[in-house]
Amino acid sequence: MNFPTRTSYITNTAQTVCGRDAANGVSVDGAGNVYVSGLYQNTVDFGDGNPIASNAWNSCPMPGNNVFVSKFTSDGTFQWVRTWGGTTGGESYNVAVDTVNGYVYVQGDWSTAHISVPVDFNPTGNGSGHDPHTNHGFYDAFLSKWDLQGNFQWAKTWGGEAYDDGTTVTVDNAGNVYVAGMYASININFDPDGTNPLGLGHPANVTPSIPVYGRNVDVFLVKFDNSNHGNFQWVRTWGGLDIDDAAGAVLVDHVNDVYVGGRFGCPSCDFNAGPTGTSDPHQTHNPAPPSATFQQKNDALDAFLAKYDPNGNYFWARTWGGDGWDTTIGLAVDRLNNVYTTGFFTSTANFDEIGAGDNHVSNGNRDVFLNKFDSTGTFRWAQTWGASGEDDGFGIVSDGADHLYVVGTFAGMVDFNPGSAVDNHTARGIGDVFLTKFQWLPHNLFLPLIVK
Repeated sequence: MNFPTRTSYITNTAQTVCGRDAANGVSVDGAGNVYVSGLYQNTVDFGDGNPIASNAWNSCPMPGNNVFVSKFTSDGTFQWVRTWGGTTGGESYNVAVDTVNGYVYVQGDWSTAHISVPVDFNPTGNGSGHDPHTNHGFYDAFLSKWDLQGNFQWAKTWGGEAYDDGTTVTVDNAGNVYVAGMYASININFDPDGTNPLGLGHPANVTPSIPVYGRNVDVFLVKFDNSNHGNFQWVRTWGGLDIDDAAGAVLVDHVNDVYVGGRFGCPSCDFNAGPTGTSDPHQTHNPAPPSATFQQKNDALDAFLAKYDPNGNYFWARTWGGDGWDTTIGLAVDRLNNVYTTGFFTSTANFDEIGAGDNHVSNGNRDVFLNKFDSTGTFRWAQTWGASGEDDGFGIVSDGADHLYVVGTFAGMVDFNPGSAVDNHTARGIGDVFLTKFQWLPHNLFLPLIVK
């Protein structure tokens, strides 16, 4: 395992003790440079010795967030940082690099708490100049584009009267951009420029009188092209009334088909709610009762994986889970366009609901899953591991050489080898980080090579 010769630190320089800084997204360009995005509070030194103050409220105990994206070389040398945000909050959940054309895309959410004060998404004015946006309601989604030198290109924001949030972003081989997330607004236009009628007509399945703070939400998948303006192309949405349906990951394969993973709680969720095609409803296990007005924690949320072509046409969806909460958080594809998902499950979950069935029982609160589907949606296998605590798979990547890497958190003593051999590791605290590597075997299974 190689370690960099230099390490840069993000340091909160505020005198208060309530500041929080988090790196949520990371991506790498073709030269090995690293891009990190997330949130920060109060005043932060991002690595160059020049602290930057947040625009958000800085009073304890709950200061607001601002957004950052920063660049480091492969040995950890700081290159640049860009920050922006409103008085209440802003956060980036992911960052993606267009390695073909040389651009960086940052997505997330932002808010000014119903105060009509524009937020400049390019405070330095570099690149294409200042770009103020006005928040539509509670929280809006955003997507911003930068070149590899940190020069601003454009920003897109969309939302309505409620909670609307981009949670994940990816770029295809042609430089087109896909953002997936969740939204709760009834009056929302997914076309930030307001010129394409396809951006309208997607009200969230929520009751207006119910508070919407991220649990009664629907899923969206939106595409923007690779032009200098980032033109809106299409949007697909699905979800149930006042139920928690959300995207956790989005990915394109080698032929530019699009995969979305996440969670859903609908009694009957139509994953093909687009303008054409036949509906494809899926039902979660132990759904909330019809009279329920809000998704409760003891109601089931099942995991899903859905596939669409580059034009937004629906291919298929696969869902799995049990009586508890099950969700997809990470996606990967291999060189043959097989798709892998990771996340967590509770209780007893069936990972092959349209085939012969493949039940796995959680060892405790939450366990990690790793499963495989081919490009047609045929289930291949599932592997699970965990102990009595909360064990979650957060990310997964394929190296193109028949290896998979899974990262996440675990508690207690966990056997990370789903096979007959044993590889126990014990967490030192209430939750530790794991990295595990799997290798493909001829009988179409992956077995772990290393766990760190």
